[in-house]
Amino acid sequence: MAAEFRCGLVAIVGPPNSGKSTLLNALVGEKISIVAPKPQTTRLNVRGMVNQPGLQLVFTDTPGLLKPTNALESSMRRGADSALHESDSVLVIVSPDTEKDFDLAEGVQLPAEKSILVINKADAYSRDRAFEMAVRLQEKLKLTTVLNISAKKKEGLDTLLKLLAERAPIGEAMFPEEDLSDMDLRQTAAELIREKALMITRDEVPHSLAVAIERYHEREDGLHEVEAVLFVERESQKGIVIGAGGLRLKQIGQSARQDLERLAGAKVFLKLWVKVAKDWKKDPAFLKSIGMNPGEKSHESKSKKAKPARA
Repeated sequence: MAAEFRCGLVAIVGPPNSGKSTLLNALVGEKISIVAPKPQTTRLNVRGMVNQPGLQLVFTDTPGLLKPTNALESSMRRGADSALHESDSVLVIVSPDTEKDFDLAEGVQLPAEKSILVINKADAYSRDRAFEMAVRLQEKLKLTTVLNISAKKKEGLDTLLKLLAERAPIGEAMFPEEDLSDMDLRQTAAELIREKALMITRDEVPHSLAVAIERYHEREDGLHEVEAVLFVERESQKGIVIGAGGLRLKQIGQSARQDLERLAGAKVFLKLWVKVAKDWKKDPAFLKSIGMNPGEKSHESKSKKAKPARA
């Protein structure tokens, strides 16, 4: 008699820069969620799948449990709330350098019975410091299960996966086994471009930057043609993103194209523009136009998924 199949939904929550996206990428084995040393880098619920014999775990990297101050943050908060509500397990990711930033937003209560406290960055801090933090947070959050890991070094992940497998309910897989993420190439392109822009512009425009894909076309000869717009809120920020002689925008495009070609498994022609959309973070209609509707994301498998080539 065949063993029963298990499929579990796992939400990843925690303060900025605690390693949520790094953990998702490490678990899946490929770069699924963009990573940058900036708060609010993750704006959408990003799902990544881990498939093992008799098991599928669907991880959701959340935007973070923040108290909204504008339409963008309200959209992000809906995404995080949705992931918490529908999950079978919740990974609460905190590291010694981000504990001071860990303050659950108003109205959020972690489900203690399905939450696991995960102390990240074990490679960077002493066991004593991690243990002391774990004791404080266990008492504060009223959680009973705690694990010490390093997402960067991939330490402790096998133990984490085993624990999540035991908690996963019996049920059919939600996604085909070959899918590593529910993001299609169009969504992936927008996120990769934004990641590169965040890294290259550093602290100058991170929260004021949005990316929309105007056109994504796969030609018969295999070339992927991508046209994208980087939106900023002020005219002065437009010049920062473009750079002297267009050099900075060219750097963003070159870096994004390299990652996108690896993910698409094809050559990519990427064309970028920069436009001003004043106070776009406060405009629900603009947010909807660029696909910012977290919390309404379907579990249906999508076509033309980004299927990263395995090393």
